[in-house]
Amino acid sequence: MREKPIPSNVLKKVNDTIQKRVKQTREHDNQNIILENKILSEYCLSPDLEPTDIAKLMNRKLDTDEYTGRKLIDTLRLIKLTNIGERTQILKKGVEMGEIVLRCLYGEMPAFDAFVKNKKAFHDHHSSLARIALMSAFQRHSQLRALPCHEGIFCLGQVYSKYCLLEIMENTKYEYTKKSDAPKSAEAFEDKLRLTEEQLHSTNEMLGELQTEFEERMRESKQEELTQFFALIHSEIYGFILDSLFSARAGLDELKKQNYTLPVEINGLSILIRRIIQFVRDAGISPILRIGDIMTVESGDIENYIYEGSPFANEKEKKRVEVASPGWTFKDRGIQFSRPQIKEVKKEHE
Repeated sequence: MREKPIPSNVLKKVNDTIQKRVKQTREHDNQNIILENKILSEYCLSPDLEPTDIAKLMNRKLDTDEYTGRKLIDTLRLIKLTNIGERTQILKKGVEMGEIVLRCLYGEMPAFDAFVKNKKAFHDHHSSLARIALMSAFQRHSQLRALPCHEGIFCLGQVYSKYCLLEIMENTKYEYTKKSDAPKSAEAFEDKLRLTEEQLHSTNEMLGELQTEFEERMRESKQEELTQFFALIHSEIYGFILDSLFSARAGLDELKKQNYTLPVEINGLSILIRRIIQFVRDAGISPILRIGDIMTVESGDIENYIYEGSPFANEKEKKRVEVASPGWTFKDRGIQFSRPQIKEVKKEHE
């Protein structure tokens, strides 16, 4: 859509609304929310791209190597956008609504009706939809990006983004329809009162949704703490405990097959190992691969593994590798906290 000028009074309302919402939220220092929004902002321009491609774009723009496909996938999981088909559909719908938002800011009155018709999707379609629409509008208009509030939109989570956008639309429509020639007339007063009532109703709805979002974030926080706990105990500092446990159990099983009887003094060790393994399984932790499996990989696959071997000559070169460590995940939650380790299998004549 071709960029058109937005009147200064409308821009001021947009800026004031966003800055007010940013002051209300305590999310301004939430790095997860900021990262989510930066990812969505990039996706607004390229909805079909894979997380790895978005990571490369972000690294190039910010002159860093901080972002990887895996990091973006973990972040997208928090906002329920990991399914590529569903993600692309939601992103494109959000971009479409972002264009409707811009048309409203231009003062195209039919666009306000189109926005109202699509507003129900904010509740029924996906919780990130309003957030994407807001990001998309800013991404596609230079006057919006030049506003002092521009960085502030990255601090708004799902709920604040939605109600911020709804208030922007209410204020914009009021700016275009208010009776400027008779500001103190009864009709103008009724319009202002109607706007205030709508905003009060939106505020009450927002408080309820904020409570729900807060509870979800708390669950995510506890889950993240549990993930960090297992990532720590299964680290080099503690000798990759999970690998060691399952390796020890495999060794005990092999001794049992050979009818070897353990000394009485260490019988308790076998019981302890099996109980810890049971605890790990009850916590929902599962290996990703099997130790000893042979597989073929390309250079593009390596970011999902810890790779040990010679460098790849080019992107199309294939190498046979053996799984040295399985990697670990919370299977039901789809959260990986330890990458599999693979080693290049040398050819016999080398």
